[in-house]
Amino acid sequence: MLTAVFTSLIQQIIPQFVIQRSLYEVRERPSKAYSYVAFLLANILVEIPYQIILGILVYVSYFYSVFG
Repeated sequence: MLTAVFTSLIQQIIPQFVIQRSLYEVRERPSKAYSYVAFLLANILVEIPYQIILGILVYVSYFYSVFG
């Protein structure tokens, strides 16, 4: 059941990343404002709080439904 939730979340995140990557390749790469590593790091850091909250919600719902 958890796998089904995570695949749907990934399918929602990937289109946003593709749009951001397209903007990076058109605007930022030619101007060399920042590197691709900085772009990837920024995208990963933005997603961390959402993933922590989602992980807590999934853990709590699973834990209390099985053991509570």
